[in-house]
Amino acid sequence: MIKYLVITIFILLLFGCRTNKLYKEVVINTNQYNLSNDSNKIFLGRKFKPAKYVFDQIGTKIQEDFILIFSWSDSAPYIESLEFSALVADNQKEFYFSNKRESHKEIIMSERTEGFEIEKFILKNYLSAGASYLKGIENKLPLSGRFGTDYYVIDNINKKSYVFKNLVIDRNGNPVKW
Repeated sequence: MIKYLVITIFILLLFGCRTNKLYKEVVINTNQYNLSNDSNKIFLGRKFKPAKYVFDQIGTKIQEDFILIFSWSDSAPYIESLEFSALVADNQKEFYFSNKRESHKEIIMSERTEGFEIEKFILKNYLSAGASYLKGIENKLPLSGRFGTDYYVIDNINKKSYVFKNLVIDRNGNPVKW
């Protein structure tokens, strides 16, 4: 009887701590990036930490090798909004997360890709062409929060993080530059 209790506790600890481990990996990657980049910092938390909630909801549904694409929904007049969107993908699955301005702590996990076109665009191009391609299509004007959105890519596969500023795509999925 005690043997089964010990095994059960071990299994619960093993699977229960995995989510925290994935979120801790995100925090480590983000902190390493922020230490070496003074001007383009990654901010995954404002008045709350949605990335933590995201990984709590994913649980054990994702592998340790994943990519997180995260953005705050900052657009005029809602600068410093608590609204966000995120895509978490491993080599088998993709999970989509968002919230609403009115109830920012109510995070919705979805398998539907509607409204996540740019996150899918970033993932596809990051995997096929790399970060240099996405850096090349950034809009250089300081319009963040007005016409374009900054996207954070935390690559837990290669232990790298990136900020892509002012990315915009049109209805056909083509990058828009100005």
